[in-house]
Amino acid sequence: MKPFRTMPDSFMRSFAGLLALLLTACASTPPPVAAAEPDHREPAPKLEAPLVGWVERYVAAIGAEDEAQRFHGTILVAKGDEVLLERDFGPKTGRRYRIGSVTKPFTAVALLQLASEGKLALDDSIRKHLPELPEAMQPITLAQLLSHRGGTANYTEDESLMAARDQPKSQAEMIALIAAEPLRFETGTKWRYSNSGYFLLGVTIERVAQKPWFEVVKERVLGPAGMTETDRDDAGLATPLAVKEGKLVPAHGVDTSIPFSAGSLVSTARDLHRFALALWDDRLLPSAWRERMWQDRGGPTPELGWSYGFMLRTREGHATVGHNGGIDGFTSHWEFEKQPATAQKGFVVVSLSHVEDFDAGSVGTPALTMALTDRAIEPPQPTVMRPFDAALCESLAGTYALPEATEQALAEKIGDKVVATIRRATVRCEGGYRFKPVGQGEITLEEREDGALVSEPHSIEVRAEPAVEGTVSKLILKQGGLVVDYQR
Repeated sequence: MKPFRTMPDSFMRSFAGLLALLLTACASTPPPVAAAEPDHREPAPKLEAPLVGWVERYVAAIGAEDEAQRFHGTILVAKGDEVLLERDFGPKTGRRYRIGSVTKPFTAVALLQLASEGKLALDDSIRKHLPELPEAMQPITLAQLLSHRGGTANYTEDESLMAARDQPKSQAEMIALIAAEPLRFETGTKWRYSNSGYFLLGVTIERVAQKPWFEVVKERVLGPAGMTETDRDDAGLATPLAVKEGKLVPAHGVDTSIPFSAGSLVSTARDLHRFALALWDDRLLPSAWRERMWQDRGGPTPELGWSYGFMLRTREGHATVGHNGGIDGFTSHWEFEKQPATAQKGFVVVSLSHVEDFDAGSVGTPALTMALTDRAIEPPQPTVMRPFDAALCESLAGTYALPEATEQALAEKIGDKVVATIRRATVRCEGGYRFKPVGQGEITLEEREDGALVSEPHSIEVRAEPAVEGTVSKLILKQGGLVVDYQR
């Protein structure tokens, strides 16, 4: 089973930066490729701009020797209204994708519309709209939930819920589950990503508007933005895949009642481009409210800010907004310029993958960087791996644990339940460098030419401190920008 992704860019799937090691429990052969369906997209203009060639060359080079590591999906690059590039990579099995946590900006916009009309206030307590929540949640405001500063737990850390995430849950059951979890910190004092908070915001929208959450989003966001290809059903959905033991396999299923307003939408690259245009044009919110929505409220790192529903970054001196997503079988990256330098609208990049172990941002980010700088980025070179070294593995074999300080720091970011699954890890040498955290699945690492042990599908790198008397005492694990140390 794959856990829902929770740090800090997505709804489900593995952790972006925290030991994404759980392997899918599904068949070991790839699914058949469906017949191609008619393509109803408007043709992209045939431009001579070198940007198009740069992006295509970069994306095509990734995983050129390994199907499981290639980009299987769609990438779109636009300059304002004009689509410069829209291309599918890999076998085409459908043109729509689950977008996971890219759903959150839709929820944020709908809620801010209601606030701009005086139908609710951002400083309302969540209990004003959901009085069944416990008294301990009284200090939590809608604004704090929008910016992940409410202190709520994250229901995607609930192992029993995630094990049955392909089964429907009633809204009452989900609210009860969220209500039963104690707050993770004093409201308003920290930032911590929370799908639970966005689930509660979706319920708030329903109760204020007296309509189902998706109907509100459809009327207030999708309609004005001209987004005709976004909804919650699976029609035209690309085949959801995962990587298991180096092979593409069917991904675990998920029922939309669980991601709900935190991650249940299905969309296309064209529709997400239209969403960016509608935000720029103030078709969805008055400009003052749009600027308020994009004000930095503080994020997980100095480089990554967070506003009401949007990630905030600076790329090559350009302020950008957007969101990433990850849900079983899919990842997504949607990012565009917040304030273009000219009167013309800026660049928009959308990358959508239907392989959950492929980070869509790994192609979306370079594409946007090339657009902003007007310079090519060289494609990544194939990694050279060394043969298995039995003596090296023997020096690594054994059990390791997180030091107390590391454990406490991780608990602040991802919660005690997740930390419990990675608190200890073992290395063994049967058939390769086998690495297994105590509560997660085992993976096989390979030794890269520079001496690091890596799992490219999981973006994991492990380095050992020099052995003392033939035994390694410390491992340094890196993934997604985080660094975790293990002591023997």
